[in-house]
Amino acid sequence: MIADTEDGPARVAVMQLGARHGYALPAAFAADDALAAFETDLALSPAWARLAGSYRLSARQLPVRVAELTRQHPLPALGGLAIAKWLSRTGSSEQLARHRNRACHRFDTRVARGDFTGLTHLVAINGEAIETVRAARAAGLRTFLDVIIPPSWHRRLQDEAQRFPEWGSAPANWATATPDGSDRNVAALGIADGLLCPSAAVRDELITEFGVPKDRLHVVPYAAAPKWFGVRNAPEPGRLLFPGTADLRKGIHVLAMAL
Repeated sequence: MIADTEDGPARVAVMQLGARHGYALPAAFAADDALAAFETDLALSPAWARLAGSYRLSARQLPVRVAELTRQHPLPALGGLAIAKWLSRTGSSEQLARHRNRACHRFDTRVARGDFTGLTHLVAINGEAIETVRAARAAGLRTFLDVIIPPSWHRRLQDEAQRFPEWGSAPANWATATPDGSDRNVAALGIADGLLCPSAAVRDELITEFGVPKDRLHVVPYAAAPKWFGVRNAPEPGRLLFPGTADLRKGIHVLAMAL
């Protein structure tokens, strides 16, 4: 996925909050023998995941080759994310965005204080690694951010919420939920060496709306967790699979209208 350097093989550090895509991103680098470290908030080794029993906890099971290279930072992020989870049911979207921002900032600053010795690259999720990208670049690493969704997602959702109010309200703009008015999803775009885009549509938006030079953008489809390649495909007539959260952002209302 990342070319070796002139001084030797690539040694990549990956950082992300949560078990996004079943830890597919660090697993992909581990499969290429390029993963040197994985920084995350809270995860389970395969043995602990089996003991947990809970589906939600087992979803945080690390792939075997990733588990041995993982450094966990649960305390900086856990409180903010737990509050955000509770607010997703009881609070306002502004409160939810504020606590998610706080969790990202705490996780980011904790990882940024780490040791980058022996590493050649940092790959992180956009919005989660502003200070870490700066520290990694100062240490001589090449840095890449995975832009998992378009930075304009909040504006698009607000438009959709106005058109389809019966499907719920749109989340707050992250920029309006921070004291300095900054949007972490936008702030990091200009400091990383490269941006990974899951589609040409995301790449084109970064060029036209945010002025990112095309040569810094790389279209790389989402990585998939290895476990999904073992799922038996057994379609049944009349049944539909919607692989996503049933909300406005994922377009469940469009599917409903099409049926």
